[in-house]
Amino acid sequence: MDVNTKISKAIKLLQRFRDRPVTILFSGGKDSLAALLLALDAGLKRFNIVYAEVTGNTHPACTLYVYNVCKKLGVLDRLVVGSAKAKGRWDFYTCLVKWGIPWYRTRWCLNNFKVPIWQKHGYRIHVCGIRASESHEKSKLNMVRFTLQNAYMVNPLYTWTDADVLDYIKSRGVEINPLYDIYLDSGNCMFCPFKPLPAVARVMQDQDWGPKIARALMTWLETVKDYRGAEIGKRVATKWLRFYKQNNILTYL
Repeated sequence: MDVNTKISKAIKLLQRFRDRPVTILFSGGKDSLAALLLALDAGLKRFNIVYAEVTGNTHPACTLYVYNVCKKLGVLDRLVVGSAKAKGRWDFYTCLVKWGIPWYRTRWCLNNFKVPIWQKHGYRIHVCGIRASESHEKSKLNMVRFTLQNAYMVNPLYTWTDADVLDYIKSRGVEINPLYDIYLDSGNCMFCPFKPLPAVARVMQDQDWGPKIARALMTWLETVKDYRGAEIGKRVATKWLRFYKQNNILTYL
């Protein structure tokens, strides 16, 4: 299926919700940007755009990019920026030391820093940038599904490739987040246990984020007690720390 056919199919899917209240989940990443652009092309009338900052773990430049893109697209008045910090919660790295490395069944980062924002500001229909090719877990989802948060998740990019996403964004004349050039992703979550190794290396070489993440990981490793999933967390922490202060590692990635 060529990209134009995929665009047409995605727009038709979104047009089913044209007159219903919809929330577009925008992280500052290229996939959620493409989902936002598709929603605008589909002519959605009643929508807002929700951006969730992960307190202490989101790069400020990612938040700035979200504001700038929404302004460029003329939808700044639809943007809602939420942060768990506003609810008096700890920052991400305090939670990491206390609760350990988030994993598939223990994603406290999602449940404490993003889901509450989506529930507070979102409507029941969420437009997301999920693609089946991103991971095995995401390949189990569908274009429309009901979530545990009592909402409908609409995934117009579900069958798209990475190249499809980039081609579509380029055709709309919008620049992707400049943090991709530095960290290979959007910077919405600077530490994430699911990052590929080249992205881990980029983050851990950073003079600000490297020491911050390393301190939290080393503190957790020093205090962690055995529990179900601890070994996975230890392997993730060790992988990240392996790239810390290895200044020439980027030459080989």
